[in-house]
Formats: sequence, structure tokens, C-alpha cells
Amino acid sequence: MTMVPLQLAIVCLLVSTGPATAYHPNVTEQEVLKHIFEDKAYDKNIRFHNKTATNVTIGLSQISLDNVDIVGGKITIRAFLRLGWKDERLAWNPAENQGLSKITLDRDQVWMPDISVYNHVAGESAAEEGPSLPVLKILAYADGSVMYIPSHSYTVYCDLDPSKSATYSNRNCEIKFGSWAHDGFQINVLVSPYSNSMSDLVQNKVWELISVKSRRENKVYECCPEPYPNIIFNIEFRLRMDKRLGVEVSNERRLYHYLVDDYVPDVMPVPKLRRNTSYDYNDPMITVGMYVGVLRVTGVDFKTHTMVSTFLMLKRWVDEELAWDPAHFGGINKTEVPSERVWKPAFMIANRAEEWYDMNNEMHVQSNGQVRWGISYTMRTFCTLDVYRFPYDSHTCFLWIISYRQDASKLGIKILGAWGGGKSQFLQEGLEWNIDSVEGTKENWKLLGDVKYPAAQIVVKISRRSTYYTHVFTAPCVLLAFLTPVVFLLPTSAPEKVTLGIGIFVSLTLLLEILEDNMFAASSVPIIALYYVATMVLTAFSILMSTIILNVVDKGKKDRFIPKVLRVIFLNVLGRILRVTPSSTRDREMVTFNELENHGDGLDGSDVKDDHVHITHGGPSMNEWFTLAAVIDRLFFLTFLVVATICSIAMFASG
Repeated sequence: MTMVPLQLAIVCLLVSTGPATAYHPNVTEQEVLKHIFEDKAYDKNIRFHNKTATNVTIGLSQISLDNVDIVGGKITIRAFLRLGWKDERLAWNPAENQGLSKITLDRDQVWMPDISVYNHVAGESAAEEGPSLPVLKILAYADGSVMYIPSHSYTVYCDLDPSKSATYSNRNCEIKFGSWAHDGFQINVLVSPYSNSMSDLVQNKVWELISVKSRRENKVYECCPEPYPNIIFNIEFRLRMDKRLGVEVSNERRLYHYLVDDYVPDVMPVPKLRRNTSYDYNDPMITVGMYVGVLRVTGVDFKTHTMVSTFLMLKRWVDEELAWDPAHFGGINKTEVPSERVWKPAFMIANRAEEWYDMNNEMHVQSNGQVRWGISYTMRTFCTLDVYRFPYDSHTCFLWIISYRQDASKLGIKILGAWGGGKSQFLQEGLEWNIDSVEGTKENWKLLGDVKYPAAQIVVKISRRSTYYTHVFTAPCVLLAFLTPVVFLLPTSAPEKVTLGIGIFVSLTLLLEILEDNMFAASSVPIIALYYVATMVLTAFSILMSTIILNVVDKGKKDRFIPKVLRVIFLNVLGRILRVTPSSTRDREMVTFNELENHGDGLDGSDVKDDHVHITHGGPSMNEWFTLAAVIDRLFFLTFLVVATICSIAMFASG
């Protein structure tokens, strides 16, 4: 059957029609009409058939939505009904009729298929009218093809949701066309290939037509073996204007209502493949991809063994109930929805040290149903801490994320990424703690018998920023530790040796008190505290040895002889090793002179002479005692220096 565009066909119908009294067929048309109606004896009451059904194509064009009755459940549309069929009784040979290819006939002159609207509202359906006069004409072509395009107003019943929540949702209404008296063996209805174009939709300011889709349905009833085909036109539309405000509703607003109006946030969405089936799948219904980033470690409490951190949790999953066709919403392919309006996976931090709550913020939804939900938390969590290496300590803490509603058969976790430290562009550097690394793994926990719940373990490794503690606590203590051996570099008879030792000890005591104010109760002792105690022990021992050395010097002044054992060990062996030689005569004279000065003025010559004789006789013995004191000084200087070095290296190495 030869088809022409709709507009041209309508123009031809209107041009070729007019008031009944004004139309006069030309001679050629009259001959064709005579050939059809007289020579062939055409009978409009009889359907032409050649042992087959008559194929009737049905289409709708130039569709406009005139009225929508939500409460009554019906709509009224205006459209051109496009019918086409073939009646070979109306055929002629154009070559014999001056090339005439088509003629216009009254509808009442020929056989018409009884196409009706099955779901029409009684008394309101199918009022025929045209732009200016009734379109009661048909186009007949030389091959017997017939085209009939009347303009109709259809009022049909629809299943419309009258609830307020569905006001801006997309709605659908079906119009069913078919033969009223003939079965499929007599009239076979088909979808016209020249209809349902989006350009044929006529829009208005209240209701927006989204699409018109057609399909063929073949019905068979229990009473009868023959089929009854029909054509169904599905009209999708939505409210376009807010009548209260008188402004056009945005695509974003319509999309929002489309997503949340009929959504139940307390019910977990089920994928379409899982609905109405009892098949036992091995994988969960919904898998939540998770990114976890630790942004900042605010503080660590060693008394309660907790860590205060700020971390970002980005979750991603697919909710098929939140999918939409961007073409129906102005090309929008993503939007934001409040988290309290849709379902979200319920996760919690299992090792939290304070009350947990889900934050309500915006979710990002894409047109394919993919949901992204990012939340930033600042939370205190339990963490096993060891203060032994303070202030050069590092710790490994965990964030245990677990589902507390859905088990592993319904919900799964997939760690898509974990970041922190230098790898994070969102890192906010803390004042005291560095984030060294963040890693994530997933596993399932058995909480209730054999029921497994999805969980994720986030491993956070942190280290202390020790610059402050190095300058305030470590460096002064190290300096005092290396100052302690200096006590043994002072002259053997100088009482300042004890004074210096006591000064160092007092300084260490003050530093230890300051450290205690900045420390915390713990089960283990920090290495820096052990270093302080070791330095104080060395200082106390240096004071003791300084006292002993002064006592040795005092014995030399009293002209006592040094025991043979001490002479052999300290003078003969250690003295040579430490390269300490006996004092020279000049040293003894200096000692004698100093002692003479201590006697004061007013001494007569005999006194000076006696003293000189006394010192001369006691000189060798006193020199040995001074040498012994010098050996002890040298020995303990080196010993304390080595011990202080070893302690300092051990402390820094452990840190």
C-alpha cells in the first residue's frame, strides 16, 4: 500500500473535500467511479476478502492531552486516527484513466472496518471533528489501498494514582483499538509504521506528553477459538505546571518526586533478578563498594586507650528503584536525594568508644541507579597503645566497620580503596600525629550462631611528631647526661665536683617532674623515663665517687701511706693504661705554697721551717694519693662517658 506523509494526506483530504454541493468530479473521476460502483457492482456492506483476513493498520498522530481526571481515573486526548487497509474492489488502471492515481470518496460509499476504542468512557468517546468541517472523506488509491484519517477526541479509563505523593510522577494510560464484531481471521489489526513519532506530540502548559508507544496484543477467550487482536497505545505523561504558583515545574523537581514519592526507605531494595524467586544465590543481593580515608588524627588518649580521628567513608551501591530515563527529565543523568528519603546500608564502627549515629546528608544518584553516599565522621575509637617508645612511638589502630541490620546473604562489602597520610589530598595535618598508612580488608563476622555479617577492617598506622619532645625533654637530658662525666675532669681536690653533681641531679629532677606532668598512667614505662632514671643514677653515683675522691685527697694530706694493693692496681696498672703519671715537684710546691697561704700572716720563721720539713718528709706519700685520685677521676670519666653514650644510643635506637 502506497503511503504519503500525514500532513500531505490531510491537505489532500481537505482540498478534495468541501461542502457536499460544491464538489463535482471531473470526467476521468466519473469514469472511475462508474467503473467501481456500476461495472463492478461495489457493495459497501460486504468486506472484501481473498480467503485471507483484511489487514488494517492503526496509528495515532498529532496527539494532545486535553484533560486529566486524577480522581475519576480517566483522561481525554485529541488525535488523528490513522487507518489504512486494502480493498481490491476499489482498484483501477491509471494508464486507462489519464494517469489518475487517487480519488476522494465519501466514507459512507465504501466498506469501513469497525475499529472501536475498547476502554472508552460511555457517552464521551470518539466525537469526530476536523479543523473546520467534518472529515468524512477517504482517499482511495489505484491499487485498492484506502486511507482514512479522522480527528477524534477520546476519553478513556486509566489506572491513575490519586495520592498526593504521586502528583509529579510519570503516569501511564492505555488506549485499546480493535474490531468490535470481527475476529482476527476476518480483520487483522497491525501497528501503522507512520505513527508514534515524538514530533507528532502536541504539548500544552499543564500536562507534558513524554512518549507514546504502541504494541499489538492477540487475545484468545475461553469461549471462542479464534483470536481477537488489538492495538494498545501507551501514553506516558506528567504534570507540567504547578497550578498554585502558575510556574512551570523544573525537571529536577519532577525527577525528585519521581524517585521518592513511592519509595519505602525502610525496605531494602531487591534487584529485579532476585524478585519472586527462591533460588539460593551465592553472592549478596547488594554489594556496597567502600572508600575509607583517614583525614586527621586529632588526639590519642593513653589513659583510656582511645584514638580520636576524622575519617571519610564513601559508600557506593546500585538501587534499581532509583533508576530513570534521562530523556524523560530533560537529559538529567544525576541528582541529589536526602539520605533519609531512600534506603541506605546500615554500618557502624564496632570498636567505637562513644555513641554512634548515622548522619543525614545528600546522596548522589545516577540515572542507572548507582548511589554514592559520602559521610565525614569525627569519632573516638578504642586502640591498643604502647608508650614504651615515647616520644618516638608509633601505633597501629583499627576501625571495624560492620553491618548491624543485613547479614552477609543480603549485603556485601567490597573495599574499593583506603587512603591516608601523604597519599590523601584531603589530609589535614595534625599537631602531634602523622598518618603513615591506611589499609583496608574485608571479612565476615559470626555474631549470632552461624549467621555471618559483612565487616571491613581499616588498619591505621600513626606515629608521633617528636620534634617538640626532642627539644624540650630529650635534648636537655642528653646534655645533662654528657655533663655528668665532666665532674671527673675538675681538679681532684676541688669541692666543686660535688656541687656540680648536685646541680645536675637537681636539673634532672626538675625535668622529670615536667615530663611527669606531660605523661600519663600506663602499664609500661616509656624509654625516655628510663633514660632519665639512668642519668640520675649516673649523676648520683658521680656525686658518691666525687666524695670518695675528695676523701682520698684528704688522706694524702695526712701523710698516710697508700696500701700496696691500691698502689699496684691503680698506680702501676691503671695509671699506665690511663696514662696518669705521678705529680711533679712543681705540683708539690704549689700544694705547699697553697697550704702556707692557708696558715695566714703572722707566722714566724720557725713555723714555716717546721712545716716545710714536715711536707718534705711526707711528699712522696701525698703524691701517691694525689696520683690515685687522678687515676680514679680518669677511670670514672671514661666509664661515665661510655655509659652515657650507650644509654643515649639505646634510647634513640629504640625510638
